[in-house]
Amino acid sequence: MDHGLSEPRPRVLPLQGQEDLIDQVIALRQSGQPIPEQLQPVSRLLDLLNTPLSACASDLLSDVTMARVLRHDDQSVGVPSGLSAQDEEALDALLLAEFDVQRVAPSLRERAAKIEAIGRTLNHSQLVAPVDLTDRVMARIESAGEARTISIESARPRRSWRMGDLVGVAAALLLGTSVLWPMVTAARMDSVKTACLSNMRTVGGGMGMYANEYRDSMPIATAGLGGGRWWDVGSEAGSNSRNLFTLARKGFVKVEDLACPGNPGCRECCVTPECEDWKSLDEVSYSYQIMLGGHRPAWSRPGGNPSQTIVMADRSPVVLKNARGEAVSPIENSPNHGGMGQHGLYSDGHVGWIASPEVTIGNGPSAVVDNIWLPRPVEMMIRQIQTQMQSGQGFIDLQRPVLRGTEMPMENDIFLGP
Repeated sequence: MDHGLSEPRPRVLPLQGQEDLIDQVIALRQSGQPIPEQLQPVSRLLDLLNTPLSACASDLLSDVTMARVLRHDDQSVGVPSGLSAQDEEALDALLLAEFDVQRVAPSLRERAAKIEAIGRTLNHSQLVAPVDLTDRVMARIESAGEARTISIESARPRRSWRMGDLVGVAAALLLGTSVLWPMVTAARMDSVKTACLSNMRTVGGGMGMYANEYRDSMPIATAGLGGGRWWDVGSEAGSNSRNLFTLARKGFVKVEDLACPGNPGCRECCVTPECEDWKSLDEVSYSYQIMLGGHRPAWSRPGGNPSQTIVMADRSPVVLKNARGEAVSPIENSPNHGGMGQHGLYSDGHVGWIASPEVTIGNGPSAVVDNIWLPRPVEMMIRQIQTQMQSGQGFIDLQRPVLRGTEMPMENDIFLGP
């Protein structure tokens, strides 16, 4: 029995009524008249639809959306599309892959390749995804004037589209971007992490072969700086990156194996194994244990902690920012993977994902926390300042870089650069 306590159900306009409201707002905007209060929600929705989307997102999603709309249009007027369900799925996958057949799922790749070949034959060139389709759709809406309908011409039967139809397509693009684009971005980040992991494992194998030939030592080309700084990549004085580059120069790995796809600078890198170093700091993808000075770790050293000792990781954000004179957080993660963490190569040859640059060395009461971006004296100084801050007796100057480029590691000290 209804005792009058239930909440009133919201009244939902039929589709025709919703389209009439949209048309009213568009007509008022075109005539320059103010929008009544009862139509303000519709007006705000149209403003939202005009929100600019990223070029990549609008291209991919507009192609797929419009392809599906046109196929549905054919079926509604009794014209067969000529595509089976599998072919339609392969076409959508090809559009989302930006017409790169190799990026289509293996189960659809053969069908996608045939569709791509047909399109290339018809166009006499490689297929290219349409650009700024959303902008063109919205431009058609704005140029409609006082017309109530817009005619979309193509090789297919002529059909009249209402304003509400076009706004619906634009809304589908907007909502599709907000839902799907983060998923596409996450998939790309996973792909970069996987490729970087593979490269680092290859480097670990190369270091193992180097150690077999050089009495368990790690790659080294120079043990001194000659008055320079170890982050001066490509300088005659030498840098620590030159030590890592020894692996490629001596043929234990390829130059490409020392490049993380998450580093934009490595894409423009044109070094060859005949070089002795990269040409700039931005080209270096991985930070390597500082091999300058008197304390250099060995590969898989007996009696040490090879399973806990990191000898290489994704490039250090501390070095990058300090070299530019910028302040940085000592516990910041590598920029190679969006600051989410970094891969680390351990001296026993395995590779692991590290969510923080602060790692634990040793076990039990003797365990210590080591920041892989900093030498131990700097770590101790920061901890002392943090203790003073907790007692209200000190502060950290965030505007002053913590490194100068001449620091050296202590014994059993993980310190990676540049």
